[in-house]
Amino acid sequence: MQLTSWIGLVTGGLLAGHGIATVRRTSLRDRAQQMQRRGFEPGVPHALGIPALEVLSGLGLATAGVRRAPVNDLVGTGSAIAVTALGGTRLVIDREDGFVTSRTGGAAALTLAGVLRLLTSTRGRPVARILTLASAAAAITFEAGRRRRVLRSR
Repeated sequence: MQLTSWIGLVTGGLLAGHGIATVRRTSLRDRAQQMQRRGFEPGVPHALGIPALEVLSGLGLATAGVRRAPVNDLVGTGSAIAVTALGGTRLVIDREDGFVTSRTGGAAALTLAGVLRLLTSTRGRPVARILTLASAAAAITFEAGRRRRVLRSR
């Protein structure tokens, strides 16, 4: 098993576990209020969607790390885009807030794992590589920009 496969397996498992633990540990109302305080309006869709995206993309990344998939593995690539966007968004937002914790370090590691998976899954296809990295960057930019507008309007 290659190093990038191990990274995908471990990162995916940890991310899926984090999503499950978040849902089990914190009530929906508390998560929604926390999301609203951090600038994500409305809070309930984010409180439901983020843990669900963590579980699905984590499982997809772990699955892609375990099986010998062809180069055009859509599940692995899609999961890597989502993982990169989740980690990158958290990294950007923590940086903007000046609130850097160990979770920010986890977000940086998550982003790095997602980028590594994207780079390996698009090896030999430069157009696909550019498009996948651009899609993750677009998701990060969209969420950070939307959050800035919400915070300015308060």
